[in-house]
Amino acid sequence: MKDTVHDMIFLLVYVHDILDTSPSLPLIQEVKDYLHNLFTIKDIGNARYFLGLEIARGSASIYGAQTKYIMDIITYTWLQNAKGVNTPFPHGLKLADDSGALLSTPDSYRRLVGGFYILALLVRMFPILCSS
Repeated sequence: MKDTVHDMIFLLVYVHDILDTSPSLPLIQEVKDYLHNLFTIKDIGNARYFLGLEIARGSASIYGAQTKYIMDIITYTWLQNAKGVNTPFPHGLKLADDSGALLSTPDSYRRLVGGFYILALLVRMFPILCSS
């Protein structure tokens, strides 16, 4: 990073995807050129979706939403017709780890918990990225 706000660039890296953002278009191009000299890259233009986050640009701002990601989780878990409640468990419910049958598909449960984890992480991360 450089000294001024306009000379800052953020690179979000996930596996083989890189999202770069900066108020300075020349700086973005400079970083893309540098990365292209190191390895083959493909510029696919302005980001519209990254790691479950829908991205839209205004004239002087960036907006983020997770509608599609949330709908994907709801569809995956077959909860489209579920009714919302204030709390998922009755007050005072005692849970036991030795009662009931084991899950027949623990991978589905792990995927669901992972999906909610990413959702919670992005909810906390996006305002920080936008205000930086």
